[in-house]
Amino acid sequence: MRVPPNAYRRREEMLVFRLKFIEQEALEEALARLRVKLRSSRPLPMDLLELRPRLVRLDQLREHEQHIPEHLEELLQEILRDGVLKRPILVDERTMIIIDGHHRYNCMKRLGKRYIPAYLIDYMREEIVVEPWDGKPPVTKEDVIRAGLTGMRLPPKSSKHMVRIGGELHHVTYIERENPTPLDQIP
Repeated sequence: MRVPPNAYRRREEMLVFRLKFIEQEALEEALARLRVKLRSSRPLPMDLLELRPRLVRLDQLREHEQHIPEHLEELLQEILRDGVLKRPILVDERTMIIIDGHHRYNCMKRLGKRYIPAYLIDYMREEIVVEPWDGKPPVTKEDVIRAGLTGMRLPPKSSKHMVRIGGELHHVTYIERENPTPLDQIP
């Protein structure tokens, strides 16, 4: 029995139609899941994405963590070689405790600077989260504040500060963008 040539074409058209329908269904399901996820997650407030660095006096700042001497030396050499501080530090605006950037802060001290570029934030915002680095004991925001206010600093790399965006955690460098400042512009 011989099959007419247009029967193959018709069958191919039906298969293509089914495939497009299945793809469309899968796409619609994925979009529906994404819509639910977006509705259930709180967007990151725009002010955290639009931070502007300010020059802050070093003697106003408080450290909550010790630094690693070897890393400090490496970073200091990089800053001297490049002639710029690539990224401002992150500081709690209420207590002036350094949240991220202890090594950069200590480099500026070693260079005899009196100021450092800093992003100021409200550390108690729920979008800012503190976690321990791998294998370290848990640490809380209260631990960080206590260490900064008392001067009894935590060991190096005790706290890893994160920012929650749409249900996902990102390191604070996500909001702490690079903003290279030439050393000669830092008093």
